[in-house]
Amino acid sequence: MPQGTTQSLRPVGTTSRRMSTNGPRRTWSERGEATDAEERRRALPKLFGFVLVGWLLFGLLDVYIALVASPSTSLLWMLGWRVAGAVPPLVGWLLHRKRTQPDALSSALELITFMGVAFCLAMRALAFGGLDSHLVSGVSLLLMVQTLAVPVRWQRSAFPVLLTYAVYPSVMAVAALSDPGLAAQWHTVARSGFVVDYSIVAAVAFGGVIGGHIIWAMRRQLYYARRLGRYRLKARIG
Repeated sequence: MPQGTTQSLRPVGTTSRRMSTNGPRRTWSERGEATDAEERRRALPKLFGFVLVGWLLFGLLDVYIALVASPSTSLLWMLGWRVAGAVPPLVGWLLHRKRTQPDALSSALELITFMGVAFCLAMRALAFGGLDSHLVSGVSLLLMVQTLAVPVRWQRSAFPVLLTYAVYPSVMAVAALSDPGLAAQWHTVARSGFVVDYSIVAAVAFGGVIGGHIIWAMRRQLYYARRLGRYRLKARIG
């Protein structure tokens, strides 16, 4: 009986040694990457839907700005860019709500969504204060959603976040070439609140990237902790 048992266990032991020499961490890492990708695919429809609904709900703020806070601001301009900003997340939601899309397409739509919303925020700010517009705080909210809604390692999130972060001041800089009033704001930017406001936005972006990485790392550690060799721990024993 012991000999039979030893013979039946020998192939398993050989497999275990082969896995250890090749590095079980590589196998678990590949499985972890697959799990991350699967979770991201499941989260994308909710992400696009969340951005779409949130963006449209803030349309009530446009009405308040045009009718109460700044009657000189064109309501049509504000609502027009609000509708334009809703197009990318709407397309992303429609494409992902029923079936999985290629990762390259999903990543492109995700980046276009956040950069597009940031662009529309900047275009609306041109009509409501320019560099001194309070709408700059919307960029902070946008970056928080981009970094924390679907947590990934910082190497993957840093560049897309940087692109989204750069959209708002880039629009302001280009618009200043044809707007003397906005150009005058740039000349006094060192004394304006824009430097302070966008420094806070930068801090939010940095904190979001690090926070998203921490959440991703904790989820990865939990994934490893719930695996015992080839088995996965689904419930507590006893």
